[in-house]
Amino acid sequence: MEEALSIVEIATVRAALAASLSLAATAASAVFTSLLIDLFLAALVSVTKILFLADLMLANLYTSNLL
Repeated sequence: MEEALSIVEIATVRAALAASLSLAATAASAVFTSLLIDLFLAALVSVTKILFLADLMLANLYTSNLL
């Protein structure tokens, strides 16, 4: 009977450990994903600014027929 209890205790400890590791892995994955999204958005904003400024610098004057 004691051996059965110790097996149940071991199984309970393993299940608790697996659950805590799963939560930690999920939290780490969420943080990593959040950081990648932030990095992608920062790169997108930088590229957009560069393209906008290049368009301003390389635009020809008086290309409109209204002037």
